[in-house]
Amino acid sequence: RQHVKCNQKTVLFTSLEISPDDTTKMIQRNHHVALAIDCSGSMDGEKLEDAKESAISIVRRLSPSDLVSIVTFETEVEVKLNPTSASDPNIESIIRSINVGGATALHGGISTAFQLLQQASVSNMISRLEVFSDGEPNVMPHDDDDFVQLAQAIRSNGVTLDVFGIGDDYNGPLLMKLSECGGGKWEHVADTSDLTTIVNTQVTEMQNTVISNPQLKIALMNGAELAAAVIVKPTLQEINLQDIPTSEGTYSIGLKDIIKDQSQTIAMRVAVPPIEGENI
Repeated sequence: RQHVKCNQKTVLFTSLEISPDDTTKMIQRNHHVALAIDCSGSMDGEKLEDAKESAISIVRRLSPSDLVSIVTFETEVEVKLNPTSASDPNIESIIRSINVGGATALHGGISTAFQLLQQASVSNMISRLEVFSDGEPNVMPHDDDDFVQLAQAIRSNGVTLDVFGIGDDYNGPLLMKLSECGGGKWEHVADTSDLTTIVNTQVTEMQNTVISNPQLKIALMNGAELAAAVIVKPTLQEINLQDIPTSEGTYSIGLKDIIKDQSQTIAMRVAVPPIEGENI
C-alpha cells in the first residue's frame, strides 16, 4: 500500500514468476496418452505419414506402466485402441495401418479421445490428449465456440490438450486456440525433420510435470479488481477474465502444467480503489 497514492483510484502493474528448479522434488507418476489422429482426405500423403510418425515417436518414449489410447477421425470417428499398456507390440502396426478417409470430424475425434481418458482415469495419473491434424473441420459441430467449450471441459477435468499442426496448410488459429484453452502446447510439424526435436520436447515435458492443471489463486483487497492478466512466459497468452471464476475478490486462473526447470510468468493489471490517508 505504501506505493499507492491516497484518496484516488490507482492502477498497479505486477507480475508473478513460478520457477521450479533442481530442488523441486519429482514424484514418479504414470501417464495416459490418448492419440487423436486426423485421417481425412486433406491429410492424404505426406501429412498423414508425418502424423503417424509423430504418434509412433511419442509411444516409443513412454514407459510400460503408461497407457495409450488411439482414435482416428475422418467423416466417422473410430477407436483404434482402447486404453492399453504402452509396451503392447501391436501399437505401432495399428498406427501404421491408418488410411485416409473422407471429411474431418475434428470435434468428434477429440471428444472420443477424451472419453477414453476418462474411462481409464486413475488417481495421480497424468492424462494427455495429443491431436494430430491440419485443422480444417467440416463435420458438425465445427464452430470455433464448440471447440473452445470442448477444450475448456477437457482442461477442467485435469487433462492437458496438445495439438500438432501438420503440414504448411492448416487452420493455425483454431489449433492454437484449442491448445490454449486445453492448457497445452501447439506445435507446427512442417516435415519429418522436425519430428525428433518436437516429440522429444513434448514427452520430456510430460515426464517432468510437477503439477498438472494448476490453479493460481489471487486474493485482492476489498474493492480492488483484476483488470487484466497475461501469461507472458513460456508463451504469450491473454487471459479472458470473463472465463475465470471469482469469489469475493479472489480470482482463480488456470495455468499450464508446472514443468521442472521451466518458468511461467503472469503479468497483471490491478485497479485499486481510493483510500483515505496521507501520501507518503
